[in-house]
Amino acid sequence: GTKGNWGNDPSSFWGVNLQYQPGAHGLFVGGGYYQIKDDDFNNYVDSNGVKYRTYSNSDTDKAKIWSANLGYKFSDKAQLWGSYAENTEADVENDSWQALFKYGNLYGGGNQGTKKGQWAVWAGYKKLGSNASLCAINWDDAFAGTKGVVAGFSVAPMDRVVFLAKYFKGKYITGSGDAERLFGRVEFFY
Repeated sequence: GTKGNWGNDPSSFWGVNLQYQPGAHGLFVGGGYYQIKDDDFNNYVDSNGVKYRTYSNSDTDKAKIWSANLGYKFSDKAQLWGSYAENTEADVENDSWQALFKYGNLYGGGNQGTKKGQWAVWAGYKKLGSNASLCAINWDDAFAGTKGVVAGFSVAPMDRVVFLAKYFKGKYITGSGDAERLFGRVEFFY
């Protein structure tokens, strides 16, 4: 496992993930199970007193998350996929799912091999329960505790340079209010 420092105490993590991906075309499928132990799971309540990461079983300091994904590659550029995750220990915001269609050869950003003219566009829907998508607090589009529509594009105007833009429009899962995020970044790889 690995150790991190999510709150003020160390956390531990272990997981297993299996994926089947036949090649450039066709169906792909996968699944995983992850367990995270951290005292913050049974101690955190937001400023309004709403249970956010707190479980009704205050003796539980673990997140037990299973996940599954399924998709289809129409070509080396076109892909439709979805995923589902559930934390069986959590009472609130305990599941997540997302579906996304992407087209192009530069999804999500570049690397040192990025060539001028590469591009990608994508759109979909995400519901990211904060207890099932723990790392979503750091994502660039939808964030933990929200659900809604996402869209984005990336383009390489020259070798090893990428412009990336993402947009999210939705609502908070627990509580009321709209959630919105616009994100942009220029990446240089040298």
